[in-house]
Amino acid sequence: MSLGSLRVKNRREFFKSIAAAGVLGTVQGSAAESAAKSLAAPGGGLEDRAYWVSIMEKLAGPVLGSLSRGELKKQMPVETPGSAADRRRFSHLEAFGRLLDGMAPWLGASGLTPMEGRRQSQLLRLAQDSLDAATNPHSPDFMNFADGGQPIVDTAFLAQGILRAPQVLWEPLDPRVRRQIVSALKSSRVFPTPRGSNWVLFAAMIEAALLVLGETTVGERLESCLRHMLGWYKGDGLYGDGEWFHLIVREPSDRSFRLCPLGC
Repeated sequence: MSLGSLRVKNRREFFKSIAAAGVLGTVQGSAAESAAKSLAAPGGGLEDRAYWVSIMEKLAGPVLGSLSRGELKKQMPVETPGSAADRRRFSHLEAFGRLLDGMAPWLGASGLTPMEGRRQSQLLRLAQDSLDAATNPHSPDFMNFADGGQPIVDTAFLAQGILRAPQVLWEPLDPRVRRQIVSALKSSRVFPTPRGSNWVLFAAMIEAALLVLGETTVGERLESCLRHMLGWYKGDGLYGDGEWFHLIVREPSDRSFRLCPLGC
């Protein structure tokens, strides 16, 4: 079964169909076997890790498998209680940006077992190809980085993903793909600089990525946004969401902020 032959109507079918198509191929010690072992022996370190890797594969396979082939918009259904046409403008970048941000540290990890290393290599190739497809203006899966307000949010997740593992998600990329990524990040500047809410972090994250990637930044969207955030410090690692009562948690483990306020 090929990805091009799949026709799905909803997200559940989308994920099931891609898994059935074997997007990631088979490796010795399948994800299902690893999960079964983990459930049979709760608390086992290697088994637990294999189980969580299998969960990540289930999340990543459908998105990266389709996007790497330039077929995500064709294959991925968009479900929403509101206007499907409106959400379709944002949903694909939302899926890719947040996925890449979450799995980037693992994609850049070293010292894995041979089995896990093979699984990592498979997903890394798909992620690198997906970065090309998502940022290439001539790709059928070229994503919306500038139309509407929502893209600044998910562009920030994509930028943070690259920052978390630049050694595999930036440095090995073809110069053409690098230029595409920079252009995509910069295009989000069309959205006015946020004020008065945690959205200042989205603008700042994109500018921080551009700075690390060797580009010139916009001070209003980096330093000024960070000053706003620091001014909302409430103590004990908690930050206010502008004038609202919600709080944002600073993550001491990686010295970054969660990008969403608690309670939202």
